[in-house]
This record gives sequence, C-alpha cells and structure tokens, in this order.
Amino acid sequence: MEITDEEEAQHYLSHIGYYRLSAYMYPLLSIPKEQHLFKQGVTFGKVMMLYRFDKKLRLLLFNEIEKIEVAVRCAIVSSIFFVLHQTDLPKVEAVGMGGFLKGADKRRHIEHGKGNGKSRNRIPGFAVKGMAG
Repeated sequence: MEITDEEEAQHYLSHIGYYRLSAYMYPLLSIPKEQHLFKQGVTFGKVMMLYRFDKKLRLLLFNEIEKIEVAVRCAIVSSIFFVLHQTDLPKVEAVGMGGFLKGADKRRHIEHGKGNGKSRNRIPGFAVKGMAG
C-alpha cells in the first residue's frame, strides 16, 4: 500500500484506530488474503475513501431508520389508543402529585397511604381519580 503522507496516515490511525480501518483495507487485499498483500495501486487515500463512504452511508441509513422507527411507534400507540377507547373500560383520569385533589378526595388519598406504610400507587403522591380505592 502506498502512503503519500505518513503524518496524515499516523493521525488517522491514532484517531480512528488500526482495527477499525483494517476492515476497509480487507477488500483491497490480493488473493489469497491470508498473505496480507495489497493489490497494485492501493493507497491509504483509497482506504480513507472507503471509510468516508461507509460513514456517510451509515448516517443516511440511520436517518431513514429513525423515520421508520418513529412511524412504527406512532402506529403502535395509535392502535393501542384505538383499542382502549373501543372497549367499555372505566374512564380513568389521572391527577398528578395530589395537587389537584380537593377535600374528601385528598383525605382519602392521604389515608390510603398510611395503612401499612405502603401505598398501592406506584408513584409516591400520585393519585388516579375514578379508580376504586
């Protein structure tokens, strides 16, 4: 392999790493590859071109995969929301941190948590209106 700028090659090898770059060197090896001899005309610049191409391709693919992921999540949430609202489940209204509870509701919420020192609510101070308690 021809290295035209040794300082630049050392910079890339120290910042990217030999083992990462060796994956881009592999297709440039002559057969049999076990001998670790490069094909004619191979330069370190060609290795870096392959590396940069792969990096850009990876970024483009992950950008598109993210769009698909968001669309799938949205479809799942929408279908769950649709199923839950088509059944005769009791309507539940969540109120956060006890701040919106008034009068008897607030006292019942406080008393509910006193019993054995444990509340059935998973989040401390979080109440759910409309649930039997």
